Amino acid sequence: MKFHLVLIVLLLTACNVQAVFINEIMPNPDDYRDQSEWIEIHNPGNLELNLSVWNIGDGDSNDSLFSETSMITNSTYFLIIGENANISNITENNVIYFRTDGKIGSGLNNDEGDNVTIYNSTGIVDYVSYLQFPDSKEGYSWARMDNGSWVYSESPTPGEPNFLTNTSENETEENQTIMNNMCDLYLWIKCDETFSKGSNKYWLMVKDLEGGDYEPEVEYWIEDMFGNIIRPKEQTNKTNDDKSWPFPRITGTEAYVIYAMITNEVCNDSDNSNNVAEKMIILKGEEPYSNSSIKIQEVYLGSDNKAKFGEVIKIKVDIYKGDTNKNSVKIWLENNEGKKASKTINSNFYSKFANYTLIIPIQIDPNCDGKLPNGKYSIKVEGLDEYDKKEILIEGISSYSC
Repeated sequence: MKFHLVLIVLLLTACNVQAVFINEIMPNPDDYRDQSEWIEIHNPGNLELNLSVWNIGDGDSNDSLFSETSMITNSTYFLIIGENANISNITENNVIYFRTDGKIGSGLNNDEGDNVTIYNSTGIVDYVSYLQFPDSKEGYSWARMDNGSWVYSESPTPGEPNFLTNTSENETEENQTIMNNMCDLYLWIKCDETFSKGSNKYWLMVKDLEGGDYEPEVEYWIEDMFGNIIRPKEQTNKTNDDKSWPFPRITGTEAYVIYAMITNEVCNDSDNSNNVAEKMIILKGEEPYSNSSIKIQEVYLGSDNKAKFGEVIKIKVDIYKGDTNKNSVKIWLENNEGKKASKTINSNFYSKFANYTLIIPIQIDPNCDGKLPNGKYSIKVEGLDEYDKKEILIEGISSYSC
């Protein structure tokens, strides 16, 4: 009987104890006063808490807590601040505070909102999801009212009860409505895995898993596999928006990634992890040509458009290797009688269905013995079963040659 009486007393006591909860969040502190991020915890029952078993996290990472004094407190209000935060810049009052072993999580987000979760050895103590700050105002906090609703406050009260001053009625009502509208927004991208000409549509789709009807702003863009943005970032607020992509002209196939993310929430989203989406797609371009090609695009000469014996000239060559097993390409200079005026340059190209653009230097024979006549000479490029040539005029001998 004595055992049962004690059990009843413990249960009654537990029912009367008020829970510990997050009471105020400062994610966008006043840089002018060199403030830092902080979280205020309210312990209305003055319970003795051992914070050595606490962790605090945002949407990205968790941190343990430490103190310069004791990890035990029964304070009604206390703060959690970053490892390097200066408490005197946050408040001039004498408040109890504890530090994280880094930032608060990975640093509380200002523009996209974030989640704040407190854990102890038995599980979650409290969880709050807040939205981005209107106009990203510095020095404003999210504060919990006595009725449990959250409002956007320009008068933060670290370590004290919350109250509102100088906040417009409409602004307070709007932010309170957002915080009280619980939702779970889910974003995904719907499209075929292979894009081809005439089939290049994709859909950005948003759904509230809680059953609400919201139209948040979604940012979307496309990157190649090296992370280069090839379709600039754009925004939409339609919950089922179809897009088309006039993708670049390519030969063969290439892979790209469509990215999208919710950037402007309109409700108190309980899970931000499903607010981003990505979809890898394969672009099916034109069928590669089987025949190779060689084209001398340009010869870089002086202003008189001619060269001298002994000079170095440069040529620009476009080479396409098709479906051939040959690899070698030769480049040289000769006159109409077949007399060479340069050494033969050999280059190898191993990848099939690939384009190459080369700038190649050619050393013209110095002709110190005068055996080569002035006149027209041909630059010749031959290989991969293809051929091209371009004529140039050579007159005189460079003074640096002989």
